[in-house]
Amino acid sequence: MGKNEWAPSNLQAQVLNDSQIKLTWSQKETRISGFKISRNSGGVDYSQITELAANISDFTDSGLKFGSTYTYRINAFADENLSGDATSNPTNTSFPSPTDLMATPIDDQSIQLTWQDNCNFEKGYRVERSSDSTNFSQIAELGENITEFKDTILKYGPTYTYRIKAFTNENESGYVTVEGTNTIFPEPTNLTATGIDDQSIRLTWSDNCSFEKGYRIEQSDDGTPFSQVAELDEDITEYIATELKFGTTYTYRIRAFTDGNNSGYATSTATNTIFPPPSNLTATPIDDQSIQLTWSDNCSFESGYRIERSVDGSNFSQIAELGENSSEYTDPGLTLGNDYTYRVKAYTKFNESAYSKEELVNFLKDCLGVWNGSAVIDCNGDCDGSAIINICSICVGGNTGIDENYCETVTDIDGNDYKTVKIGGQAWMAENLKVTKYRDGSAIPKVHSNSDWSNLTTGAYAVYNDDDGNANTYGYLYNWYAITDNRIIAPTGWHVPTDDEWTTLIGFLGNDPGGKLKETGTAHWNSPNTGATNESGFTAIPGGSRASSIYSSSGGYFSSVGSQGLYWSSTKCSSCNNNRDALSLILLHDRANALRYSGSMSGGKSVRLIRD
Repeated sequence: MGKNEWAPSNLQAQVLNDSQIKLTWSQKETRISGFKISRNSGGVDYSQITELAANISDFTDSGLKFGSTYTYRINAFADENLSGDATSNPTNTSFPSPTDLMATPIDDQSIQLTWQDNCNFEKGYRVERSSDSTNFSQIAELGENITEFKDTILKYGPTYTYRIKAFTNENESGYVTVEGTNTIFPEPTNLTATGIDDQSIRLTWSDNCSFEKGYRIEQSDDGTPFSQVAELDEDITEYIATELKFGTTYTYRIRAFTDGNNSGYATSTATNTIFPPPSNLTATPIDDQSIQLTWSDNCSFESGYRIERSVDGSNFSQIAELGENSSEYTDPGLTLGNDYTYRVKAYTKFNESAYSKEELVNFLKDCLGVWNGSAVIDCNGDCDGSAIINICSICVGGNTGIDENYCETVTDIDGNDYKTVKIGGQAWMAENLKVTKYRDGSAIPKVHSNSDWSNLTTGAYAVYNDDDGNANTYGYLYNWYAITDNRIIAPTGWHVPTDDEWTTLIGFLGNDPGGKLKETGTAHWNSPNTGATNESGFTAIPGGSRASSIYSSSGGYFSSVGSQGLYWSSTKCSSCNNNRDALSLILLHDRANALRYSGSMSGGKSVRLIRD
């Protein structure tokens, strides 16, 4: 029989652990004496490691080196004869490393480690730690089947890296590592500071830590450095700061502490103590000598209230001190006709609130008999009447029967009476001027000749077409030198309007101001007298003009009666190219607007006066 025919078969090498490999095989031939097992540990030659009896079909090789590769060969033998070889595949011992290492902070000095135990033959575990991720040192050696470890007495703040390996008597497994873990110290949050009275502030916060020994409270007054004001026990979430100064701004911060460490801070917003002042102060006369005061008590901790009074609105003196929860007081012994001003403040042993608003009482009865009432006797002698003194110093409206726009007539030095009218905030003559003297009695020259009129630079007047009958209707036509003469053409209290005053009038009238100024109808105005309503009462009439020789070869001639009303202002034309033009207002028979117009100072135009 050939060697290979009775050789063992199906040789299998099974790794048992870090130092043992188990061999199993099959043997059909029964006429053998036993088996010889040889091992190759990486070299070329095999060396026999054991000899077994013929009835054996497995063998455990022990004391192997973890990390080496082993190949096995088995031969059957009978007497001096050997069978052919049965050879295993190259095989290594194994040492499964732990996995899934997790590091969980549990407080400011401790980290909990957990891992997966993947080995069933370890003798135990070695735990190593590093605070720089490079240099490790062993901190614990644990027994078999352990899967957790609590690392204690750590420093709060550093970052720790851990690694773990299993071990037996001969070998060690590979490492499993977890990096970047810190201890924890959850700081308090949601710190709020609420003023509760004039000396106290309540602090509340969220306790986010389960292991603190307590809390330390620090306080800053008006931005000064923080200083500790209290140390509290564990699990406290509220504190009341007392004996504070009313008016000072306080900021607080709080942190938890243990025997070895402090948490981070929680900081409040700037907060003040409070002292709600009284409000809604009212002062009501109740008889000829007394005023009743009432107010809202907005404070829950005042000692009382102090009442102060002033008779001049500036200098106050205390007149009463009341107990807590007071909200009314009667001030007796007062004098009718005086003005009294009151104010109230709350107080405690140490502080005073702000004052209530001041309340003024005019301690009198109005003409209707109402205390501190507003009814007065109007200019017509009526109690609570609506008559007024208008811009013309006339009592109008109310029960007077006089229109509020009415103004009395004004008389010039010649004895001519003129109707007047109030328009907006101005009072105007409602007729054209026809005076022949200045205010001092000096005569204004009347000029007839066209040639004499043409180049005048002194005051003069004329009547249209030299027909004195026109004066009663249209008044006189004056040159600009007459209306600005320092002897004054207007009666006392009146003057020739400036260009600005004409502009104010036109602005007040709004749309179609010319129509609102012109006399209605066609008795004096040529048709169609466009837009004429005279709703202002000004009653402008078309007195025409007398030309100068500055701009016309027809100097001294009269024109435009019935079609134009031209009214002087006392304002020179600053934008004109010469120094002989002035501004005026012109109204036209075929327009509803009013135009500003510049013309020669030597020309003749109508005059309307305005009240000073």
